[in-house]
Amino acid sequence: MSFNELLQKEKIPNVLLLEGPNLLSQAKEIAGKLMGPAHQRKIASENHPDLFIYQIKEKSGLHSIASLRHLIEQIGLSPLEANVKVFIIDSAEKMLPSGANALLKTLEEPPNDSYILLLTEDSSFLLPTIGSRCTKISYEANQSSEDLSEIKEHITQLFHSLSDELSLLEGITKLEKQFFNDPEKTQEYFHRIDLLFQSILSWFRDIQIISFTENMSSNYLHNLGKIDALIGYRAPSMEKINRLIKKSYFALERNMKLRTVILNFFLQI
Repeated sequence: MSFNELLQKEKIPNVLLLEGPNLLSQAKEIAGKLMGPAHQRKIASENHPDLFIYQIKEKSGLHSIASLRHLIEQIGLSPLEANVKVFIIDSAEKMLPSGANALLKTLEEPPNDSYILLLTEDSSFLLPTIGSRCTKISYEANQSSEDLSEIKEHITQLFHSLSDELSLLEGITKLEKQFFNDPEKTQEYFHRIDLLFQSILSWFRDIQIISFTENMSSNYLHNLGKIDALIGYRAPSMEKINRLIKKSYFALERNMKLRTVILNFFLQI
């Protein structure tokens, strides 16, 4: 269901879940429709007193409990300029369970003059108690650039035989959903990511060796059985590969989605 379809109804739900990548601009557009045309300029500049945007903290990569408490406090106050207030929680899946649970009552019974928009790339990462209180609008059909299928396509354009790595990537993607809901999976999650990057690193190492020597014996190459996929491919320096891998780990430790990190990695090669 789209927001325009919701507009046709007698009452727009006060809590909306927007699913898809990079939805802040769409959320502000919805805020403009809820408040009216006279408020759109201030909304676009994020300078409207009745618009509240909550984003993750740079250091932790999570929403702070303090920011969610601020939302709960502000939602009980009357609008200052518009007839309604709009609260946008970007990357809503990155709320700590304690913060998300504190928000449950507000999501269950929001004031009539307030709307809460939760933005997430993947609603399966949200606590079920959060998702069940929202009306979902999916943008994924039109915003699929970070889908796993595109990562596969991009990787296979580089190499012709990466079946082991793709299987490992699929397994990690499944484990990622468990990891976000169960911190005890952290060690296993990052162990599999280590295996994935070690495998990728070995490919680029072999490519570098082939570019400098004609000796292709098993003494030098890790992926001798896939030599056809290696010959003729020009890889960046190992310094750049290691730098991109470190950058990827940093992003993952800040709770960025694996599929986004891997796609960015290959796009920068």
